[in-house]
Amino acid sequence: MTLLSLKTDMKNIMHDHFDEKASPIFMKKVFAIIDESGDEKESLLAAADRISKMISLFIDKGAGNAVYEVLKSRIDKSGVITSGV
Repeated sequence: MTLLSLKTDMKNIMHDHFDEKASPIFMKKVFAIIDESGDEKESLLAAADRISKMISLFIDKGAGNAVYEVLKSRIDKSGVITSGV
């Protein structure tokens, strides 16, 4: 899986779960976090964490935790490697 397709999958997950619950401004910020994340697993997991914290704060804590788990699972299954540092 390419990094681009993984980021697209992450955006699709967010769109499917929150498009009707979140404002366009909120979704734009979420997509920017995904776009700005690096190409290592740690960076993608940090982006998932930031997104889940935003959801917990502005929408629902349970939904934030659930989204983190879904995104983390998708990142883990993608085969993106760690930076090795």
